[in-house]
Amino acid sequence: MELVTVLIVAVFAAAALTECFFGFASIRSALAHTEERTVILIPVTRGMEDIEYVLRQTAKMAEQSDIYCRCIICNMGADGETLEICRRFAEEHGGFEIRCDI
Repeated sequence: MELVTVLIVAVFAAAALTECFFGFASIRSALAHTEERTVILIPVTRGMEDIEYVLRQTAKMAEQSDIYCRCIICNMGADGETLEICRRFAEEHGGFEIRCDI
């Protein structure tokens, strides 16, 4: 009886994994042929010492994506030094912009 149960579970698991794989493949194919965009919001606040690391990792992630990514740096009360790092980074890398001045 246990062997039958294991076989039934294995068959259903294989069917579910196959359906999941084909579902993801069709979604990826559909997105690759449209003008859909991915927007990455990066909130920047006062005293973010690791902002350059965050921006570089975001740029790396956007470059590895098959879909066009637009990165928006949201100024949420950042200090002058942090904003200057963000401005220089946005000038050097395409697809980054500073918005949302609060």
